Amino acid sequence: MQLAEMKVAFLGKSGFIAVALVILVSTSLFLRPLEHALSNELEYPIKIDEISGLDDALGQGVILGVLGGLRTLFADFAWLQLNQCWERQDRVGLNAFIQLVTSMHPKSEHFWVNSARILAYDVSHWRIASEGGNELLGFEARERIHAEQAFRGIELLLKALQHHPESATLRLEVGKIYLNRLKDYELATEWFARALNLKGVPDYAVRVYSDLLCKLGRQQEAYQFLTQEYLLLSEQNSVHAQILLERIDALEMNLNIPPGERLLAE
Repeated sequence: MQLAEMKVAFLGKSGFIAVALVILVSTSLFLRPLEHALSNELEYPIKIDEISGLDDALGQGVILGVLGGLRTLFADFAWLQLNQCWERQDRVGLNAFIQLVTSMHPKSEHFWVNSARILAYDVSHWRIASEGGNELLGFEARERIHAEQAFRGIELLLKALQHHPESATLRLEVGKIYLNRLKDYELATEWFARALNLKGVPDYAVRVYSDLLCKLGRQQEAYQFLTQEYLLLSEQNSVHAQILLERIDALEMNLNIPPGERLLAE
């Protein structure tokens, strides 16, 4: 109740309404008025037994149409409920609220990315702990769980790309799951490459992509890529530029490039 009281104090009357909506979301009471609204909208009876069935039963277009301008507010407070499920390690509630939040506000990359991270990383550790931990589970069993949850996260991100087809952030997130959780450097490299020419690519993506190329034994390709990226920089005195220069210099030595043919040859 403390969290709800804080929200009421901060948001005033609208906060009270939103908190009430969140309380309804966590109970079956939420579904009854929503069923009624949807039935009126579609002109035939709608029956929804649980939150997790909303998207499958109706589709996002209907949900967004009924909620209208309240959907962002509703989604924000549903996200608070999702975080409470995360704190309790309540996997059933977590899955239901992930589906609800992303259905209500599919244009928010934040919901997609953080939900995918929870599925890919946190839930795998919960599952291992619930099955006895590292002491009882062997390496193969742990890797199986990690892989299952990694693909759950990737599946969610692929769904998110349907709403954000030009998103570099979502592509990089897929690549990071392949890299960090699945250790699949080929697919990680492929997904980083898909993001590099899109808007909003962070500097780290360039460095990680070059590292991945090196891991795959493609040092010449990494050298050409970094050289091109460095020459395209508008600020070649930046920290990012200096890091690229260090990596270029190391590759020039590893590839035995003659001094006169190096990037900064005098």
